[in-house]
Amino acid sequence: MSSPKSVELPVFNPDEPELLQAVQFVQKQLLLVPDIVRVDPLAYTGHSVVFKAYSSLYRQNVAVKIIDKKAIPAEVVEKFLGRELEITALAHHPYICSFLGIYRVNHTRIAIVSEFCEGGTLLDLVYKHGAIPEANIARMLMQLTEAINYLHEGNFHERHIVHRDIKLANILLDEKGDVKLTDFGFARFVSHRAEQSTSFCGTATYSAPNICRRKPYNPFASDWYALGVVLYILLTGHVPASKDDAFRLANIPSSSARKLVERLLCEDDLARAGYKEIVNSEWIKSQTNGKWSAPDKHFAYETTSTLRSPPVHSLFLSKM
Repeated sequence: MSSPKSVELPVFNPDEPELLQAVQFVQKQLLLVPDIVRVDPLAYTGHSVVFKAYSSLYRQNVAVKIIDKKAIPAEVVEKFLGRELEITALAHHPYICSFLGIYRVNHTRIAIVSEFCEGGTLLDLVYKHGAIPEANIARMLMQLTEAINYLHEGNFHERHIVHRDIKLANILLDEKGDVKLTDFGFARFVSHRAEQSTSFCGTATYSAPNICRRKPYNPFASDWYALGVVLYILLTGHVPASKDDAFRLANIPSSSARKLVERLLCEDDLARAGYKEIVNSEWIKSQTNGKWSAPDKHFAYETTSTLRSPPVHSLFLSKM
């Protein structure tokens, strides 16, 4: 199956001397951390670099996200970085990437260490295979739904967590093909369900209508909207090309899947589908026989071996 044109990975150009020099510099610094013995760059986002490393302390491969505070506006560091570190350390769930530790690399760089997921991202999966079989999407969607509900309903010192940047590139696959939600760079704590956000962050493709219109929005509902976009891309192999419901929904193969996507992409924050509607939806029940379980091996598991250790350029992140 050919890769969909609207889901593209950028090509990292190793001939860009400034970028390459910066990545190599951080790589050398990271090797000075006592228990890190091998480092390979995976991704670059402008203010951070993600490495695959081997930790002698954990005796396993780990992912290391290096955040360069100098590359981020001071007001952004003050508003978001502390939250990211705290939320990353607090969130523990089977379908959330496991936090292992934080290092201070130098006076401007911080390293967040987490489990390394062999299967790459859902973006990699869609880029390689296009649309994914519905039964396998259902398993991944159930796992993501549980992870998001854990954040939304959990009691984190009497606060809830909203992610605010759910997208294919922030959903990893482990060696079994199970999903792992990651990257809490835009996440925040919320005390009340009715509390609204006015920070217009995240990725435009996955942003709910009120975010795009620069209007206050319900951050819980915006996470479910982003999940709806993820579901749409997994079902069709491309991003929604139009805001016109009839046009974009026509690309979804089954009527029950179309109905769920339509409910998740509802423009009204208060009327949008959430956890209970997803788990009780006709589509989920039809794909899982009404049970929250699936075989140990499935499509994503069978394909993770083809996604392991790809060349560095194919993993550099895009807006997807």
